[in-house]
Amino acid sequence: MHINLQQTYDKYTEAERLHVQECEQCQEDIKLLEQLKASANVMPVIIPEASNWQAIRRHTIDKKSVAIPRKIKRARPYFFQQFIGIAASTFFIAVGWLVWSNYQLQSQLEQVLMVNQSLELQLFDNATPTFHQAGVLNKVRNIELKLSQSTNAQEKLILLNKRKLLIQEIVNIQKENNDAISI
Repeated sequence: MHINLQQTYDKYTEAERLHVQECEQCQEDIKLLEQLKASANVMPVIIPEASNWQAIRRHTIDKKSVAIPRKIKRARPYFFQQFIGIAASTFFIAVGWLVWSNYQLQSQLEQVLMVNQSLELQLFDNATPTFHQAGVLNKVRNIELKLSQSTNAQEKLILLNKRKLLIQEIVNIQKENNDAISI
């Protein structure tokens, strides 16, 4: 490790002096520092005139006193503030209503699906459908195709209700016609 070159040569310890004698890089660094010190002593000290200091001081005082103009904030009229407040309130009410409406529609869809599932479980008690049941099942299949292609939630709810009625009809047919001819 190299020595600290911040000190003068007489302030080095014995170990540092031995290091300097053996290390060429430290010797070069010490020589460069001595040359810099010698050249600094040769340069004359120049003291600027008092008028220069006064000009510098005057220049800095002038710069400090110059104020940056602030941007004037325009006050919005009372009518405009009221209008923005009403618009924001209306927006939040509309969003709240849409969320509530979506929740209600989702719960109706879940109810219809539960009824359809219970009816389908009753439907599959009898494995062989009659001719009339097969026709109604074909209508159910057509409604299910429309249901899979539908994107509107309201339309899906209507189709699910129609499907529920058709499945209820099949269950009623099964209960009434236990002795009907099956296909």
